Amino acid sequence: MALVASRLAIIEIESKEFAKGTIRRTAMMLITSCLIFFAWALFLVGSIALIADFTGRPWSLITLGAAIFHLLGALIFSRLAAPSRSPSFSATRAEFKKDREWIENCDKTQKSSN
Repeated sequence: MALVASRLAIIEIESKEFAKGTIRRTAMMLITSCLIFFAWALFLVGSIALIADFTGRPWSLITLGAAIFHLLGALIFSRLAAPSRSPSFSATRAEFKKDREWIENCDKTQKSSN
């Protein structure tokens, strides 16, 4: 019993350490994502202003063009990220089906031999 208790204590300690590490990594990824978003937004604003200065066109038209470009990109990537229509875990399902058939055959064999 002491062996089981000691193993459970080790698992508890390691689980807490894993949770702390996971929370820290998640927080760092959230901060990184925010910084990347703001960097991209500032880059986009600067690019729009630069293009407006060079072309002499109003910045509002260039902004609308950039928005359309981003929406098209989002549409394309959302279509690519859509889940496939094929069922998940097809190999596992096939193995489970084989196992089920094998168990049924074993049950039939045992019943007929009794």
